[in-house]
Amino acid sequence: MKSKLVMRYPASWHREMWREGAPCGNGKIGALVYGGAAREKILLNHSLLWKGDPCGELPDVSYCLPEIRRLIESRRIEEADRVFSDELKRRGYKGGIAYPLPLCDLNIDTEVLSAVSDYRRVIDMKKAEVTVSWTSGGVGYTRSVFVSRAEDTVFTVYRSSEKGKICADISFDVHNNEVTGAAGQYPSDKFSEGSYLYFCSRCNSVYEKANGEYGAVGRVFTDGVMTDSDGKIRVSDAGYILTAVKLFTGGKKEECFKELKDELSAGFDYDDELEKHTAIHSRLFCGVDFSLSQTDEDTSNEELLLEAFDGNASDEFIEKMYSYGRYLFICATSDSGTLPCHLTGLWSGSYPAMWAFYMYNINFQMIYWQSLSGNLPSFLRLALDYTEGFIEDFRINARRLYGCRGIYICSVNTPESGIAKELSNHIINWTAAAAWISQHFWDYYRFTCDEAYLREHALPFMYEAALFYEDFLREDKNGYLEFSPSVSPENTPLNIKRKYGREVETARNACMDIAAVKELLTNLLAGCRITGQYKEKTEVWEKMISKLPPYAINADGSVREWNDVFFEDNYEHRHQSHIYPVFPGCEIGKDSPLFEAFVKAAVLRLTKGLSEMSSWSMVNLAAVFARMEQGNTSLKILETIGATTVLNNFFTLHNDWRRMGPVMCGDIREAPFQIDANIGFSAAVNEMLLQSQNDDVFILPAVPDKWKSGRISGILARGNISCSIEWDESGGTVCMFSNVKDQRKKAVIGGKYVFEGGSRQTEVYLEKAKEYTLRFIRA
Repeated sequence: MKSKLVMRYPASWHREMWREGAPCGNGKIGALVYGGAAREKILLNHSLLWKGDPCGELPDVSYCLPEIRRLIESRRIEEADRVFSDELKRRGYKGGIAYPLPLCDLNIDTEVLSAVSDYRRVIDMKKAEVTVSWTSGGVGYTRSVFVSRAEDTVFTVYRSSEKGKICADISFDVHNNEVTGAAGQYPSDKFSEGSYLYFCSRCNSVYEKANGEYGAVGRVFTDGVMTDSDGKIRVSDAGYILTAVKLFTGGKKEECFKELKDELSAGFDYDDELEKHTAIHSRLFCGVDFSLSQTDEDTSNEELLLEAFDGNASDEFIEKMYSYGRYLFICATSDSGTLPCHLTGLWSGSYPAMWAFYMYNINFQMIYWQSLSGNLPSFLRLALDYTEGFIEDFRINARRLYGCRGIYICSVNTPESGIAKELSNHIINWTAAAAWISQHFWDYYRFTCDEAYLREHALPFMYEAALFYEDFLREDKNGYLEFSPSVSPENTPLNIKRKYGREVETARNACMDIAAVKELLTNLLAGCRITGQYKEKTEVWEKMISKLPPYAINADGSVREWNDVFFEDNYEHRHQSHIYPVFPGCEIGKDSPLFEAFVKAAVLRLTKGLSEMSSWSMVNLAAVFARMEQGNTSLKILETIGATTVLNNFFTLHNDWRRMGPVMCGDIREAPFQIDANIGFSAAVNEMLLQSQNDDVFILPAVPDKWKSGRISGILARGNISCSIEWDESGGTVCMFSNVKDQRKKAVIGGKYVFEGGSRQTEVYLEKAKEYTLRFIRA
C-alpha cells in the first residue's frame, strides 16, 4: 500500500492556508500542519467543539400539507415549493445551523538565517504523522507532529542535525487571527508559566452546553535554554524541542487548566509516544491493503497532480488517493468517544466553514460507504448510534411538519439536536433521509451478521421510518401510492427551471423516493423473517410494496427522474438520485429488464451533466459505473477528479476553482473543501474490485484494462466475509474467510476472467474460520 504523501512546498492558499495543511488526527482531535520553516502554524480542532444557537421549538405546521398537495396537483409548483418554509418563518421559527469551531493555532516561530533547500512535507499514513524537513545554512531541520490515539495528546518534536541550532518561540493563538478578526469574535486568554502554555476562549457551544469555554494546555521540553513571557515560551541554543498539547471543550477553564497540567506533568519521549499511537492507528489503517504495483515510489503530490492534469494520471495517484481516503476517515472519527465524520472532518478552518455539517441526502452516506467494505464496521456503528440518538426529535419532526407517525430526518443535521433546523425548500420538502439511512442500518447487520443489533436497533429504526410512510403516502386515481411533495435531491425538473428561471425542486413521485421506500420495506420484511418481529405489519408492508409506482422510462430510453410525466428530466445535475436502485441500492442488477434504462441514465449524466459535476458527485458516478461493471469508465472519472478538484495536499474541493472544465467551475467562488469525495474515492475503488449482493460475491466486477495487476486484502463482503484478491493479466486468486458462521455463497468472477474449469460462477461453502481459495484465469 502506498502510505506516504510527499509535498515539495508548504501550504500556500493565500488568506486560507489551512486548506493546504497536512492533516493528522486521532478521531477526536485533528491537526493541520502548514509547514512553514520560519513560522509553523498547526491548526487544532476538537470533534465536540461546535458553535451555534439553539434552534428553538419547531411549530406544528402539518396543516400545510393538504395545501402543498393541492398546489402540486394544480401545477402551481413554485407556490407549493415554499409553503412549509414560509409558514415556519411566519410562525417565528428561524432554525439555525451550528458549525464546527476551530479551537486554536499552535505557532512555532523560528529563526531562519539563510535560504531553505531540500524542503519536504510528508504525511506518513501508516503512523498518522506529519513531518516537515529542510536544510538551512548547512544544518538539517525536521518537525514532526501526530495526535496520539493512546493519549489524546498532540505531540510535536523539532530537531536539528547539530546541537544548539534551534531558536524558537512557541505560543497559542485564536485560529487565523490576522485574517478573520477572530480575536474580536472569540476573545482569548493566553499566558505562559514556566514550561507551560495556556489558552482559553469561549463561545455559545451547542454541544457541550457548559459555560462555553474551551482551550488548550501545552508543555515544552528541550535541551536548550527556556524562558517564558507574554504568553510565549522562548527556546534558544537547542537541539530539540518537544511539545505536548491537550485540549478541552466545556467545563471551567481553571479546573481544566489544572487537570490538563497534571496530565502533562510527567516527562514524554516522542518516539515512545509515537510507537504507542502507531500500534493502534496502523491496525486500523492497514486493515485493508490495496496496491497496483510492487514499486515503492514516493513521487511527490505535485508531480502526481501534474500528470493527472496532463491526462496521464498514474496508478500511484490512484493508490495514494485510495489510501488517503481511508486515512482521512480513520483520522476524522472512531468507534467511541467522538462524533461521526462530517463534511470537513476534523479540519475546519473557516468562520464558519461552508457546509460543515452532517448532510443526509448523500454526503453523510458517502462518507460511510467504505466503512463496511473497508472493514471498519465499528465506525459505522458510532454514526448509526449518533443518528438513532435523535429518534425523539425525528418523531417531533414527523408530527409537526407532516402530521405523521414515525420519523422524519431533516437532511441537514448538527449535533445539538435532530430537530429540523434548515428551512431551505428542497431540504424541508424531502422525506427520504430516514429511508436512505435505513440502508446503512440494514447493511450493518448484513456485513456483521449481528442479530442482536438487527433486533434491538436496526429493525426498530426501520420500523419508525416505515411508519412515517404508512401515514404520508396516499393512493392516486390509478391505485398507486403517491409521493407528494417529492424531491429528487437537489435537482429541478427542466420545464420547471425554464418556467421560473431558478431552482424549484419540489415535485411529485421522484424515482429515488419510490426506490428508497421499496428498499426499506423489502429489507424490513427480510429482517422480520429472521427475528420474528412485527408480524402484524407484514401484510401492511407487502401491500405498500405492491402499490408503489413502477419505474418509468423516458423517450431517451433512460429511467425517469420523476415518474410524473409533467416533470421533465434534467440531465445537467450533480446528483444521480434516480440511479439509486442500482447504486447505492442493490435492487436492479444486470439480469433486470430495466438495467439498460439505468445505464442510459448514468451515461446521460456523464455526457450531458459533466459541467455540473462536483468532486463527490464524480465519485458517486464512478461507483455507479463500477456497479454496472464498466471499470474503464469508473477509472476515467476518478482520474478526472485528479485533474480538476484536488489540492496539493490531496484534499478534494467541491468544484474546480481554476475554472478549467469540464467539471463544475462556474459561480461558486468559495470552492469549499469537502472530505466526502476523498473518503468516497476509496469506496468507489472497493466497488470496482469486490461487490456483494444477497448471497452473491462478485470478484473483480469492474477492474479496468489499465490495471494489469494488483492486489487487495482485508476487504469485507456481506456475510462478514474477509476477502483477499490478487490478479495479473494471466489470472489470479481470491481467498475468502468467513468470520462468524458457516454459509453458502455464489462467487462470480468479472468479465475478463473465468474460474479454473471455464465457468464465470461457482458455488462455495464457507466454513467459519476456514480459508477458501479460488483460482481464476484469463477468459
